[in-house]
Amino acid sequence: MLVFECLRCGRCCKNLIKESQFGTYRGLVILPKERSLFPKELILPFFGVGKMPEDKYFKIVAYQLNAETCPNLNFNKLATCNIHEKRPLTCKSFPFLCVGSPFEMLGPYRLQLIVSKECSFVQKSDAGNASEIEAPNEKKAAEQMVLKISIRKGAQWYYDLNRKEWIPIGEIEY
Repeated sequence: MLVFECLRCGRCCKNLIKESQFGTYRGLVILPKERSLFPKELILPFFGVGKMPEDKYFKIVAYQLNAETCPNLNFNKLATCNIHEKRPLTCKSFPFLCVGSPFEMLGPYRLQLIVSKECSFVQKSDAGNASEIEAPNEKKAAEQMVLKISIRKGAQWYYDLNRKEWIPIGEIEY
């Protein structure tokens, strides 16, 4: 088992907008209470639940940062974060990533943890999956993120940064 050690390379704070295999785009996922950590003009919805996005009962469960590089990244010789102590759960969970059906368009919203291949530590250690890395704090943050945005009852919607529109994912029924 490899013990995770951040190399402070800043790769986790750059190239934040990702394209899925379906041509949709998403930014760094943040929770509603974390929006104030970033400039308002860079925040867009990410994942919502309800009949239609314009419906008054529609609920945005997560937001996304519409920026390639985090505005809180401070890069001299080593990467540092201007909000490190209060950074979002997504950032706390790195090198683990939550992936699931909103990104793959597979139906009901199910998330799983994977390890980021963009992480310098992961590349240097050649870790193939999340179970090979010992990082209790990061893993706990990732698990909290999964709990905060996983399965919700109702129609699910994903906001695509490229199209600037909501895309239906599917319906969850119990």
